[in-house]
Amino acid sequence: MFQVNFSQRKMVATQQSVSGSLGSFGAGSLLKAQSNNLLSQHKLVLDTNAALSKRVKKQ
Repeated sequence: MFQVNFSQRKMVATQQSVSGSLGSFGAGSLLKAQSNNLLSQHKLVLDTNAALSKRVKKQ
């Protein structure tokens, strides 16, 4: 579970740096949309992890 979390975080960081460097070339809007999508996926993973760990603690 932590491994998924970590690799997603790395992907988001990479996407952000790429979109930052390409932003001035007009391709930035597409990349920004992609990185926003990745960020929301990452938040979903975090929320799922939190929910799962709560469930495990109850049992």
